[in-house]
Amino acid sequence: MHPIRIIPYENLYPLGTLKEKIHETDENILFKRVEETTPDGKVILSYNESSNSFLYWAEKTITYKYLEVLARKYVILYDCKEIYVNIFKELLKAMDTPEIVQQGPFVSFKPYNTISRNIHKKIANENANVYKYMGKTIEQPVKNTYKPISFLDYKKQVYE
Repeated sequence: MHPIRIIPYENLYPLGTLKEKIHETDENILFKRVEETTPDGKVILSYNESSNSFLYWAEKTITYKYLEVLARKYVILYDCKEIYVNIFKELLKAMDTPEIVQQGPFVSFKPYNTISRNIHKKIANENANVYKYMGKTIEQPVKNTYKPISFLDYKKQVYE
């Protein structure tokens, strides 16, 4: 018998995942959002094109690494991988960027302990995905499903 492999939540939905392997409700697809239960709780996530950010609804704030999983699920499902910023590639890019040494009239001392200096070097990504907490899952917006009617049609319905 083969042992069961448990995949950590943050490793779900790699960018190479096929769209057909992701299951989502018809209602979520209609409203162009994804819904999932993370280790931090239930989350609903959508994308706002005007602010280039992901919007999410949850009972409490969610850890960034779990929001990254939901964002990957979103971009795979709706085939828009260009909006997703892969933070690991950005981190590698930041690590490869050489440190700029300023030349000036001041004395620069020889670094004796270069190994320990490099360990404490802080690296930051230039780009990252932006997530905005929009409130509890109960407060999520629902699109209007009614169709507009004229006053004459309304009057006919009321007096029939």
